[in-house]
Amino acid sequence: MPFYGMQLTYFQAYLKYALRQVKYTAMVCNKMATNKCKFRKFLTPLLLTCAFIFSSPLSLKSACAASNLNQLNKQQTDEYGVTTKKAQLTAFANILGELKNHYGMIKYKYETFGTTYKNLESKYTRLIRTATSLEEDSGLRPKVARRVLSSDEFQQLMIGFSDEFRDGHTNILRNTSHYYTLGIKAAALQGHLYITGLMPNIITPGTTSTKLQVGDEIIEINDTQIMLLAKENLLYTQRATAESRLERALESTINVDNRFYRTKIAGEEVKIKFRRTQVDGPTIEFTGIFNWIDFPDIKEQIKIAKELSKSYSFGDRGTESYFSVGLDNLSLAEGSIIDLGKLFNSEVSDKEQITRLKAYMIRYENKNIGVIRIPDYSPPGSIKEMFAEVLWLEKMILRLESTTDVLIIDQAHNGGGYVDYVSRLSQLFANHADGMKGVTLDVRLSDYLMLENTDGSGNSKTESNLAKLYIDKKVLEKLKEKVTNGDRWSGPLPYMGSGAIVSEGSFGLITSQNVKPYTKPVLILNDSRSGSGGDFFPSIMQANKRAKVFGTKSMGLGGPVYRSVPSITQAEMNMRCTMGFCLRSDGLPVENVGAIPDFEREVRPEDLKNNFKNLSADALKVAVDMANGKNAIDIKNHLKSRIDSEFPLLKNSPKYVMPKELILKDLILFASRTRYSALIRLNELLLLKKFQNIQDLTLINQVMQDLEQLGDDIILTGFDITCADILTQ
Repeated sequence: MPFYGMQLTYFQAYLKYALRQVKYTAMVCNKMATNKCKFRKFLTPLLLTCAFIFSSPLSLKSACAASNLNQLNKQQTDEYGVTTKKAQLTAFANILGELKNHYGMIKYKYETFGTTYKNLESKYTRLIRTATSLEEDSGLRPKVARRVLSSDEFQQLMIGFSDEFRDGHTNILRNTSHYYTLGIKAAALQGHLYITGLMPNIITPGTTSTKLQVGDEIIEINDTQIMLLAKENLLYTQRATAESRLERALESTINVDNRFYRTKIAGEEVKIKFRRTQVDGPTIEFTGIFNWIDFPDIKEQIKIAKELSKSYSFGDRGTESYFSVGLDNLSLAEGSIIDLGKLFNSEVSDKEQITRLKAYMIRYENKNIGVIRIPDYSPPGSIKEMFAEVLWLEKMILRLESTTDVLIIDQAHNGGGYVDYVSRLSQLFANHADGMKGVTLDVRLSDYLMLENTDGSGNSKTESNLAKLYIDKKVLEKLKEKVTNGDRWSGPLPYMGSGAIVSEGSFGLITSQNVKPYTKPVLILNDSRSGSGGDFFPSIMQANKRAKVFGTKSMGLGGPVYRSVPSITQAEMNMRCTMGFCLRSDGLPVENVGAIPDFEREVRPEDLKNNFKNLSADALKVAVDMANGKNAIDIKNHLKSRIDSEFPLLKNSPKYVMPKELILKDLILFASRTRYSALIRLNELLLLKKFQNIQDLTLINQVMQDLEQLGDDIILTGFDITCADILTQ
């Protein structure tokens, strides 16, 4: 019996608890008869005592788990103290007030989703007053009779409130760093959850009748379908695009960040059902038993996992990427890859060396392909490290300009970072005589913007909080003027680049300045795990027709963050919010849209099994086509034919159908038929057509009617396709 020791631990814990209850249950029997209001207080331990006497070991474990959960909830209630409706309503009012004063996306969210403070205030005030959770309100769980939400339930409700904005930069979170795992690394691909690796060096992952493999699908947890569990997580995911929201919701069923999701019980037993699809054999299903492990510090957990991991797993952030892993498995001829970064570092001083970034050149199909790997735009340390990396990239670009035919920038899984990093990186590719256009930024103005930062002694270190935004000086003066005049919104002003012309509607100007820019074709590798700066850099390059994007749509985090509150009064939660709304120079918002790929190539379960060699080959072949001057349509057709040959089984396999709940939330909730709304609807319609989803013809017809009203004048960047093209397909 593999978990006999675990069961004995539960038995001993419960035995001590039950005996203690027996002692005082006898003493209070008279009180129960005379004081009805105390009856419920003593009924629970009495029933648990009966369960101890008459139950099987499995029932004992369940009863003990329930007892642990009750103790956990009580501990959290005692710790946070938001235990009355009055306190919860006050805390909610503080959170709402913070957003009203500082949130810079509300106009766009209203135009796109119909989101208003009034509607949200009404909904969440009702839920607090009726002590109702979001799962209960959504019909995912039966209503529980309670007088008031526990502190933990209230915090979970506020996390769900933040999710209503569909903004990955606007978060309301628990003040905790706890992270719960079952010892399995997993990634959501095409609406399913697949194993990408295990953590045997951290914990014993569990026992299964069949040895687990990368690419095995997780289909059930405790006899519940994985998608049903993901539906609950979707209430709290706080992501922007439908794809990234579903990915996060699925992956959080087995690896749980307690800041966002419900608390798990450390040691609790979990049964998981797996499915393995075999090319040369039958599909098999098998189960395994695992236990929740609590890491008190999520950052420490991630650090340990990276240190002890023997190989890259899809989803890992860092210098390695699935593209570089695929290259290693392509069996290219010896000498085909030259490590330029290592060579450059050997020629400079220790202070000038950068090892976090990678640069190399590949000889492939008679072309020299340069590759730069940038894991994120937030190097560890101070702002000095950021400038050091940009200088390193500047020198590397100079070498690549003279030695390569095309450049691949690998920014897969790039979570963003410094705004200034993105701006300066873009300068290295501004080969147009007039430079490139950045974006516009419409800021929610407040007195907070004018507050001066101090060094602790009252001495001012910067002009104001505005200085943290890396805004051009001319634009900065314009914002100060508007704040002084009492304006609440700045209007769209230049951002990411210099403000040569400071007028509403003008874009930031990105020029090469004193840097010699790269002039050859550029291909950016991007995916749904890239966001913020990982949205903006490919978006700026794409909007200026300076690069093509390969992969999948990014997260869609479309505005900078400047306002963070470590502890909301009476809520005992921390929050941050987006300061403003950004618009690309081609008229497309980044928020909820992301950088849309010119050449779409998803990571598939088969890629996990072949170590991404087909995916890396596809990227290289697209780069070669670009170097040869092929047009986008021919490159797309070439890529499609390769994908069809790589995945022949997909032609006969069931098509993935996006859950109706996601479609309803991300399409039906669009309140007005504006330009922004129509562009996002067009993108989602492409998604529906791609998956051949015909479950909701009414929904598709509604979207098509919206598009018909616009005509064929709006082009969705990245697809080179008009509304009319979609309607006639």
